Amino acid sequence: MNNPTKIPREYWHLFGIKSSSADKRIKELERQLAAIEGGSWKSIADRMNAFYCDGEYNRDRYKVEERATAAKSQIQPCMVTSCRLGMNYFNGTRKVVTDQNSGLELWINAATIHMAKEHHLLQARQIREGEEYYTNPWGIDVRGFYEYFMD
Repeated sequence: MNNPTKIPREYWHLFGIKSSSADKRIKELERQLAAIEGGSWKSIADRMNAFYCDGEYNRDRYKVEERATAAKSQIQPCMVTSCRLGMNYFNGTRKVVTDQNSGLELWINAATIHMAKEHHLLQARQIREGEEYYTNPWGIDVRGFYEYFMD
């Protein structure tokens, strides 16, 4: 895993990070993962990739829709400053996966897959901007991911 502790301030809110270190958030996610028998970051990233690349998943339970964004396709460096990997970060495509049993949505793009696989981070469900909190459609924790998206 690349060192995820050097995330620029402008991205902290996406991951529920309140200080310059991602250690606390990562430890919480790792604690949740350790409580799941057979749980792994590879499994999470592989499942995200299956949804994103139209791989194998239960099509009766999950509805996957492609949603275009205004961003142009380009290779961008990772937001984690210590990471040397490039990713198709703003490729103009995101997938919205709906668990039809619960109605919960998970938004996936190349960046969310990369952050799970390489940095063991998932975006926070509740994001704070100033004094306001809002629900982040990309956000989920490990427990929720396994409960709703690992059929």
